[in-house]
Amino acid sequence: MKWDNQYLEQFGGKKMLSKQQLQWFETLTQLDGVSGHEHQVAAYLRKEYEKLGVDEIIQDNLGSIMAVRKSKNPN
Repeated sequence: MKWDNQYLEQFGGKKMLSKQQLQWFETLTQLDGVSGHEHQVAAYLRKEYEKLGVDEIIQDNLGSIMAVRKSKNPN
C-alpha cells in the first residue's frame, strides 16, 4: 500500500506525519515481526537509529531495542 495525501493530511490540511515518518511506518508494518521472531524489525530499527546518530542503542536478551539520545542541556 502506498501512502498518499489522504494519509498525510488532517484538519485544515495540516500534515500529521512527515513523508519520512510514513515511509518508516510502511516499512515496519511490512517486515516479518511475528512474536518471538522480530529479528528483521530489530535489525531495521538498529540501522535507522544509527542513521539518526543516537548516543546509545540498547538491545536486551529478549530482542527489545531502544535508542537513547542524551540531553545537551545540563540538569
